[in-house]
Amino acid sequence: MFLYENQRTIINLDAVKDIFPGRDPGTLAVSFMSGITSKISVYSSEVEAKKAIEMIAEQMATGKATVIRVPTAEEVRTRLKNTRLLTEHHATGKKTKGHGGS
Repeated sequence: MFLYENQRTIINLDAVKDIFPGRDPGTLAVSFMSGITSKISVYSSEVEAKKAIEMIAEQMATGKATVIRVPTAEEVRTRLKNTRLLTEHHATGKKTKGHGGS
């Protein structure tokens, strides 16, 4: 499998050890088996970078594609907007108690 970043490179995933949020806020980094670490993409926040990792993992889990794309910042923002917040309601759909109101 290969990881394709729109602006820069194609990375052979056989040589990749980890994909993780980088040191700088909002960066997505990759470490290779050789010990080299490199930034592959920059997003506006750590939440977006973590969501991008999740999206990459989803593509890898399907196992159908041999080329996996690094999501763009716009794709990540769209996914975050469409994701339901966990704090809205209880799993049953009812409001949780003890948060004010009458």
